[in-house]
Amino acid sequence: MSAARPPEGAQHRSAQREESPFSGLQSLLAPASVAVVGASSDPQRIGGRPIAWMRRAGFAGAIYPVNPGRDEVQGLRAYPSVAALPEAPEAAIVAVPSPLVAIVVVTAVAAVFGIDVRTVADLGELPSALPSFALPD
Repeated sequence: MSAARPPEGAQHRSAQREESPFSGLQSLLAPASVAVVGASSDPQRIGGRPIAWMRRAGFAGAIYPVNPGRDEVQGLRAYPSVAALPEAPEAAIVAVPSPLVAIVVVTAVAAVFGIDVRTVADLGELPSALPSFALPD
């Protein structure tokens, strides 16, 4: 008995999908891991909703809550910074007050690429509370 063959043209469509200019969006649309910066234990708060929603929907990837004030968030191990994560997440949700968003994003990118941004904090460019929140030790 011969193995079932895919419908004619199926391989072609699959090849088109792999070569699509949108294939780079895979990590955004279906990430293998997500960091939630500003994660909250309260699923009603802005930093807690995404975690609750992902878990309720059965998200199979890794969820990394980032909150320097907690060891655990919604039953998941929490990390003090993006730099402390065990891997670079494929996606991140930034749920912090608006004055901190830009520096959290810069710090997250720096952590992923191994760039030291502490020198910026030394120059007084960052809010005083931020270095303990987002910058690596």
